[in-house]
Amino acid sequence: MAALQRYRREPAAAARALFLERIAACFNPRQGLLALGRLLDVITAAGMTEVLDLYAHHLTAAHGLYEVRRVATVRRATTPAVARSVRRLDTGSAAAMAAMLTCQPGDLETTPDGIARVWRQHRGPQAPWVEHFYVVAPSADVADKQRPGFDTMYARASGATPTLIA
Repeated sequence: MAALQRYRREPAAAARALFLERIAACFNPRQGLLALGRLLDVITAAGMTEVLDLYAHHLTAAHGLYEVRRVATVRRATTPAVARSVRRLDTGSAAAMAAMLTCQPGDLETTPDGIARVWRQHRGPQAPWVEHFYVVAPSADVADKQRPGFDTMYARASGATPTLIA
């Protein structure tokens, strides 16, 4: 893999890529930087300890507790239309945010790569579906994001009644 050679020469760039991959994976359990698996697994298997040490340093930054909701709606195309809402609930140390995560309503699940989420709703097998979870990410800088009309789309797909109260 050509990227591995570059990452051996530029360990800071590799650590940054791992950090970005971790943030992306927090918000989307199916996310990774590689088509088959995670860059972290490749770097670890290659024994690139300098990269892993730099990556560990990135993980000491302020963390955020986020609420993530996704909705998929049926459309004429072969794939559903997917929209996401991200809302930052708090920021602080990794330990403080992990403690707050466990106070959120839902079922706590931790993936093999150590990402803990509290699930309120898992996505269904086909559209329309919704998913709703809380997660701690190693960045306090992820901005709130929600497209116009998201709440209506989410309410329709979940069978709930839209409300104006946040």
